[in-house]
Amino acid sequence: MSEPSTSCPMPAAWRTWSIGENFTTRTDAEHRVADDAGRLRLVERLAVVPVVWIIAPDDARLVAPPPGPAFHPGYPRHEHTDVELAGRRLHVDHVWASAGGPGRSYAECRVFEAGRLVGRGGYIGCSLGFGGNDSPARVPLGDGRMLLVGLQRVVEVWSTRGRG
Repeated sequence: MSEPSTSCPMPAAWRTWSIGENFTTRTDAEHRVADDAGRLRLVERLAVVPVVWIIAPDDARLVAPPPGPAFHPGYPRHEHTDVELAGRRLHVDHVWASAGGPGRSYAECRVFEAGRLVGRGGYIGCSLGFGGNDSPARVPLGDGRMLLVGLQRVVEVWSTRGRG
């Protein structure tokens, strides 16, 4: 286990996201990262990685929520951790929120390496009946293994088959 670094590459704009916006504020290269990882087939879970999740300084449990969506009390939330695997140090951010008018929520997990997005996954939903889910976040480790981080913040390593 390792403690999260003091710097966090999660863009500050996450605090004003509403449903859908977090899926469209990525570059074409960042979209390709997620698409390529999604092409690899998971074969077998190899390990659950023990991590320590830390409440980030911009979490609504520590600071007032921003103006914007009608967040429920205590939202939006942000926790992060660092993971070291296959000689790589990965920073994992998990953000989630619940708001009203109409009821809506999102959860987003983004994984960064040296400040660059290398994996993501998330969920959006609305009381009007629409939403989407492309969780878990996936990060190919380059050695036939993949790091997965689900919406419940469980970090796992899986063996893979195929190519991204």
